Amino acid sequence: FAYADVSGNIGIWQQGDFPLRHDDAGKFILPGDDSRYLWKGYIPFLENPHVFDPPENYLYSANQNPTDTTYPYTYFGDFIQFRARRIARVLGGSDRLTVQDMMRLQNDYYDAFAAEALPLMLRFLDTAGVSPDDRPYLDSLESWDYRETASSLNPVLFSGWWDSLYHGIWVDDLPSGGKVAYRQPTDNTTIEWLLRDSSMPFVDNRNTPDTENLSTQVSVAFTRAMHAVHGVDTQGLNWGRYRGTD
Repeated sequence: FAYADVSGNIGIWQQGDFPLRHDDAGKFILPGDDSRYLWKGYIPFLENPHVFDPPENYLYSANQNPTDTTYPYTYFGDFIQFRARRIARVLGGSDRLTVQDMMRLQNDYYDAFAAEALPLMLRFLDTAGVSPDDRPYLDSLESWDYRETASSLNPVLFSGWWDSLYHGIWVDDLPSGGKVAYRQPTDNTTIEWLLRDSSMPFVDNRNTPDTENLSTQVSVAFTRAMHAVHGVDTQGLNWGRYRGTD
């Protein structure tokens, strides 16, 4: 729950009962007939993730991880950090935010994920191999302000390029549609991993005799994605039409 009172206090307190877990218990299927894997109780309510009167004098909740590495209990979840970081930058950028400022934030089209992913992709792209037909798309992406306006083509270009890169990284290691239902890492996990380690082992496609690096994957993904865009761009493709919200 989010909390505020007339004395100026603010807080957020995570509600619910969270089982006490040991190690990675609960991440994967465990034997139900083994008492070693039974829950041993719950995190004390007063120690649920919470914050009260932070020094920043503001709070925000946007599906981000609610604690840092000092939190003593184990829990799991799919967290989205990029949107939260965008909100934090806006809230922390002024101590005189108005109602109009908050309205603009509610309608913010800024793609915080693309703002962190695209510079990495551009850095590893082999620009010498970009065809003359694809060059205008690359030039457009390089000057993008990361605003996802309905009339813009750049969000389409980025989305297609990222989807192609994501597929190229994971399809050989965690294929879908087989006998085993593998769960591939999220987009957020993937880009955060690549930002930390651009040579992480899953970049290589183990189904080929060559050893692919991130530059190879990024460049192949770019060519594949731009080829797909060429097939529809003559019809005036933009983000609104691509998303069906035009």
